[in-house]
Amino acid sequence: QLAESVLTANGLQRSEPTVLQLMFQQATAFATVSAQLHRTGLQTAPRNPLYAAPFVVNAAFAAELYLKTLSLKHGKAPLHDHKLVKLFDALPSAALEDLDTAIGALNCSPGISDRKSLRLAISGFSSAFENWRYIYERSDSDPIRVAELIFVVRVLHTACLPVAKTHVEADTAVEVVPVGMRLQF
Repeated sequence: QLAESVLTANGLQRSEPTVLQLMFQQATAFATVSAQLHRTGLQTAPRNPLYAAPFVVNAAFAAELYLKTLSLKHGKAPLHDHKLVKLFDALPSAALEDLDTAIGALNCSPGISDRKSLRLAISGFSSAFENWRYIYERSDSDPIRVAELIFVVRVLHTACLPVAKTHVEADTAVEVVPVGMRLQF
């Protein structure tokens, strides 16, 4: 108890994470898993097709959580929806500006150079989280452009990154987000 009071008195006591911090960490966890699935089972031969659905589901869910994080970061309660285009269209203008900055910061893009092309890419896998979880129930599936999906997740992660730098203690962020807070696909 004495140690706790000394830490608190000196401003060294860790505070409980905020909902915004937890959302960012959860999004990053799913993005990290999707990156690992891509790297270990899909990127190099021999490819393992069993990794495809979990990769898509985890990447799409990460994108959903990042979009919701951006919304909350700018003071707007996120929609309770899995459709990525709906979440994108509901973003406040300041969140869209964060996305513009992130697109500019990531100078390698598969045809995504602005907000409009980002939205178009997102529309290509807007329902992937719902559809790919139960892919075995469907006779068809929406084709997924893997390079676009990866780039969109990277853009969303980059746009949310200031949340980690300003709201999460550095040592906690490093545990959750590997490689200096960058997603490595």
